[in-house]
Amino acid sequence: MFGKSSLFVTLLISLMASTASFAAATFTPNVALRTDYQINKSDDNTVRSDGYRMKENKELESKNFKVHTAIFNAEGSLEEKMRYYFAWNLATIYEISTAAGPNLQKLNFLDSFYELAGEYKIVEPLTLKFGKYFTLAGGIEGSQKYEDFYFTTLAGSGLGSVDYKVGAALAYAIADQTFTAALFEGDKGIANQDGPGMGVVWSGSFLDGMIAPMASYHYLKTPKQVDGGLSGLVAAPEKKKSYWAIGSAFNLFDKQLIVNADFLKNVYKSETTENKKDSDQSYYIEMKYNHGGSYFVRPVAKYEISKSKLEDANNFNRNAYAIILEFFPRFKAADKKETPRFHIGYISSTDKYKRDVPATATNGDIANGKKIETSQWLAGFTLNI
Repeated sequence: MFGKSSLFVTLLISLMASTASFAAATFTPNVALRTDYQINKSDDNTVRSDGYRMKENKELESKNFKVHTAIFNAEGSLEEKMRYYFAWNLATIYEISTAAGPNLQKLNFLDSFYELAGEYKIVEPLTLKFGKYFTLAGGIEGSQKYEDFYFTTLAGSGLGSVDYKVGAALAYAIADQTFTAALFEGDKGIANQDGPGMGVVWSGSFLDGMIAPMASYHYLKTPKQVDGGLSGLVAAPEKKKSYWAIGSAFNLFDKQLIVNADFLKNVYKSETTENKKDSDQSYYIEMKYNHGGSYFVRPVAKYEISKSKLEDANNFNRNAYAIILEFFPRFKAADKKETPRFHIGYISSTDKYKRDVPATATNGDIANGKKIETSQWLAGFTLNI
């Protein structure tokens, strides 16, 4: 259905450009930039190629500066019922891939946009969204801004197939409740766009936004692919993926205390064993306390419990947490100015393997009972300009 997604998005860019004279009055740009200095440690020797070096005690360590977020956002109106918006990832590396033959070369420029979409209000409760947009997968965690992530849960990090996609969505809003149905492009790759994905989302608001629940289900199916011979395509089994999320944001004491919580579960059909499934599930809670005053400080804490399965068998359990302190030296209570923001913190993650998986499965050679511990100290700043 969306086999011409690049052309589809290109036409959307042309539409925006041709109507720039109408949109200029409401064009609102913003650049979100976050950079960190990180000290990473791990006892997992499989990450040696990721910039780590082995220390005398066999622990792996890396120290580096990292551009965590560099996004150019903008939005505007074309007319009363029509608006557009985009989010361009300035940190994207552009490349031409020829791995699957000269006919499949692609310059990944359009893929650098998280969002490039339009919205049209059909009638008061109904809005049509189209282009490349966020499908609302991943619950409360998935809906947060990139610059606010310090770590992502196990299930939350597996949403790449369904989070920012080319497609269309219809939203119905009534009494502070919004119901959204989405249809979007399937997995990219050799079988590009085969089997469009779909999703349904409910997001609500109660007690003037004090409680904001959210629930979603997204599904993808990629048909079985036969060997393409001279075309360079290789045989691939049918793939089914489903993504569940339910959670809520709690804005307490006039938003002085913010609590986010989710349950996330991703289920994938095994690519190696018939009638078997792989899955990741995560519970997490995150708390932010806004302490006002002439020098604004916000402690942030997040805790995750996750479980991974391969071929319906136990793989590993994860416990992870982050403790962060954010500073806003130029905060003004009147206009809620939160830039620049400085932060310092510590992140820890422990994977304990409870192996029931066969040795033929991915990472099937990791011993039962093994613990893999990683940690990170970080300090950095965020600008929104």
